[in-house]
Amino acid sequence: MTKVIDKKVSTGGSVISPEKQAELDAAQKKAKEKYGDNHWWESDDLLTLAYYQMHEDILLIPFSKFHEAVEHAVDSPVWTHQFATMRNELTAAIDKAWENRRQQ
Repeated sequence: MTKVIDKKVSTGGSVISPEKQAELDAAQKKAKEKYGDNHWWESDDLLTLAYYQMHEDILLIPFSKFHEAVEHAVDSPVWTHQFATMRNELTAAIDKAWENRRQQ
């Protein structure tokens, strides 16, 4: 639930100004447009979420869902800091899982 607090928007833990929220909304809308009819962010499939989000600079799904999806895709726990320190390795592991599924 979004709450307005002293002209700032609270979205489940973080507080940002309405202007910044509008910028974020516009960036997400623009990012989604490039996928056309592929609304992968609406998928329940964790590998699909991990694959597309890992290749997208704008977070289009809640981070907690992304984190869950990545752990599923790499079949291993992933610490939050590893998204920054091991991005290339995580991406490679997800890409491999994605390709393996496509070849089945």
